[in-house]
Amino acid sequence: MQQDLQDFEKEATALTNLVAPDLTGQSSTDIESEIARRLVLAKADQKEWARLSKELLSKQAKAADALRRVNAATAGIQPMLTLSKTSTNDTLRVAIATL
Repeated sequence: MQQDLQDFEKEATALTNLVAPDLTGQSSTDIESEIARRLVLAKADQKEWARLSKELLSKQAKAADALRRVNAATAGIQPMLTLSKTSTNDTLRVAIATL
């Protein structure tokens, strides 16, 4: 049993040096507790990342749709800009107001 505990301590130390060097020198129990705590945080972060990624995709789709509508509206007023010999919405607005 004592040998198992010593082996565990050695494995914990080696693993700690590899994945969490800031915990080097702490007891295997403390290391286990801290690694478990970090794992819980990492899982929560991963869940939040997935949520934000999904939200980002939704927002990007809405932005693409808005851009399509702006482009369609711009194409729709282009003939009026040409006929009124204006180049901006503001100058077109003035031209229409003076009719």
